[in-house]
Amino acid sequence: MRCFGLVIDDHEQATGIRRPASDATLLLVFNAHHDVVDLTLPEIPGSDQWSCLIDTNAPIREELEDFDSGAAYQVTGRSLLLFALHARGATKRIFQRLEEALTDEVEPEGGNAE
Repeated sequence: MRCFGLVIDDHEQATGIRRPASDATLLLVFNAHHDVVDLTLPEIPGSDQWSCLIDTNAPIREELEDFDSGAAYQVTGRSLLLFALHARGATKRIFQRLEEALTDEVEPEGGNAE
């Protein structure tokens, strides 16, 4: 197996009671192959947009990109990706804070603090 994707979906809980900030759907992708692999983002009921939170091929980005379900994404060789299905309510606010933290500029080493 060269490329593996796993959808982690916490929408259906045993009790049927929804809890705030616990209804995230994530897609974790590992590509152990040395070359690019095309990934089709899965269609999940409830939303048709994915946000790429982590791509080890592009660890520092100005902003997180959004992709439609069914869209192709090129997974670079020997990389890891983490996507989040667009969410609503408390979960959406958590992902917005995460996006802000992931896209904050990192102070270069030896940089001057003003």
